[in-house]
Amino acid sequence: MEKISRKGFLKVAAAAAMSGVTAGALTACNSASSSGTAASASGDAVYTPGTYTGTATGIGEVKVTMTFSETAITDVVIDASNETESIGGVAAPTLQDAIMAAQNAEIDNVSGATVTTNAVKKAAASCIEQAMGIEVSDRVKYIRTIMDELQRIDSHLLFYSCLVMDMGGLTPFFYGFREREMILDIFEETTGGRLIQNYNMIGGVQADLHPDFQKKVKAFIKHMRGIIHEYHEIFTDNVIAVTRMKGVGRLSLEDVISYGATGGTGRASGWSNDVRKHHPYAMYDKVDFKEILYTEGDCFARYMVRMDEIMQSLNIIEQLIDNIPEGEFRVKTKPILRIPEGNYSASVESSRGEFGVSLESHGDKVPYRLHYRSSGLPLVHVMNKACTGGKLADLIVIGASMDFVIPDIDR
Repeated sequence: MEKISRKGFLKVAAAAAMSGVTAGALTACNSASSSGTAASASGDAVYTPGTYTGTATGIGEVKVTMTFSETAITDVVIDASNETESIGGVAAPTLQDAIMAAQNAEIDNVSGATVTTNAVKKAAASCIEQAMGIEVSDRVKYIRTIMDELQRIDSHLLFYSCLVMDMGGLTPFFYGFREREMILDIFEETTGGRLIQNYNMIGGVQADLHPDFQKKVKAFIKHMRGIIHEYHEIFTDNVIAVTRMKGVGRLSLEDVISYGATGGTGRASGWSNDVRKHHPYAMYDKVDFKEILYTEGDCFARYMVRMDEIMQSLNIIEQLIDNIPEGEFRVKTKPILRIPEGNYSASVESSRGEFGVSLESHGDKVPYRLHYRSSGLPLVHVMNKACTGGKLADLIVIGASMDFVIPDIDR
C-alpha cells in the first residue's frame, strides 16, 4: 500500500477539518466583514447589514447565504442542491438500479466515507432482506453490530477533530486522527477498505473476520479507555472551548422534534430517539447500553453526547467481541432478486441519527420507488433556527456541532 508522507497527511487532515459548509460560510463572512466589520463600545461585533453568499465545492457544491443585522445573524440558508439527487456523490437513480436490480454483490458506494457507509448499507441490506424473507445468521448479527459501533467511534473521533480544528485547535485535532487510524487499520484487514467500506451486503457481509480481528479490537478498547482523558483535559475543560460552546446554538426539545433532527443533535435537547433502543435490530436487544441524553440543547451538549457515546460503543463491543458465534457470514442468494410486491422499510441508528430506507415494489427486478431518509439533511434545515441571533464566530461552532457531512446532504 502506498505510504502517505507527513506533508501529504497534513494536507488531507486539513481538508477533512474544513467542511464545505464552513468554507462557504467563511466566504460569505469575508464579504460581510470586508464591507466594514467593526466593534461597538460594548465590544460586540458590528456587521454591515445585508445578505451575503459564499460557495464551496468538494464532494458536491454547497452555497451558504447569510443575512446580518448590525450585531447578529438574522438568517442562514444552506443550499446543497445539485443537478442529480445523490447520496455520497452517487446519483440516486443509478444507485437504485445498482441495488434494487439487486445484483447481489456488495452494495456499492451509498455514501461518501466510512463515517456513514456501514450504517447506510446496513439499512439498505436490511430492507431487502426483510422484503425477501432472508434470515441472516447470528454470526452476521454480531459482526454487523460490532462494525457499526466501531464506525460510530470512528465518526465521533472525526467529529471531535473537525470541531476543534474549526475552533482553531491543532493539537486535539491530531488526537482524534491518532485513534481513528487504529480503527481504520482494523477495518482494512477485514473489509479491504479504509475510507470507503463495501462490506454489508444482502444476506450478510462480504468477507469473514480477519484472524486478528478480536485481538486488535480488544487492544483498541483498552487503549481508548486509557487515553480518552487526554481529549477532555486538552479541550472539554478548556475555558475558551467552554465559553464558545455553552449556551450557544440552543435548540429546544420542540425544535429538534419539529425539524426531525435525530441522533446526537436531538438527544442533546432531551429527545430520546435512538433507533437501537426504540426499534432494536441486529444484537442491540441483547446488549446493555445507555442512551445518552442531555437537556441543554447547546453546542456543548451536542459535543458531550458524542463523547459519551464513544464510551457506550466501547461497552457494546466489549459485550460481543468474545462471544461471536460460529456460522456462515453470508446467506447464498440468487444473482438477480425480484422483490415481492409491497412496501418495505428499515432504519438504523447511524452516527448522525436515524437513516431510513423505504422501498415500494411491483414485483419487478427494479423497484417502483426507492427513498432514503438521510440523517444529515434535517441537521442542515435546523441551522437557521440555531444560528439566528448569534454571532459570526458562533455559526462555525454551531455548524461543527451539528456534525452533518456534505455527501449525506447533497441533493
